[in-house]
Amino acid sequence: MRRSKFQLGYEFTIPELPGVYVISKKLTDEILYVGKTTNLRRRFGRHLKKTHNFRFNKFMSQTTDELTFRYCIAISDSELRDTERNYIRSLNPLFNDIRYTQHEGGIFNG
Repeated sequence: MRRSKFQLGYEFTIPELPGVYVISKKLTDEILYVGKTTNLRRRFGRHLKKTHNFRFNKFMSQTTDELTFRYCIAISDSELRDTERNYIRSLNPLFNDIRYTQHEGGIFNG
């Protein structure tokens, strides 16, 4: 199990609701990953262990940086999808494999 890079006890303040989240370095605010989920607290817990993203896992196992987990609550599936897409497009996170172009619906693997 990997050592937590997040503030101890933080996961208990995260709601068990659907939303879009952003993981970033606390000191520099560099955006590392953007994701969507139906349960923010459960997804946060999974990021403490391992994710499906090899590059992010490697980073998490090697970094000593303190990280932040910010989120916004989403009401519908379309809001989840659209918000995640807009965040990825505008924030250009380091470890997201999918990138969205400025053209609506256009995606490419980065």
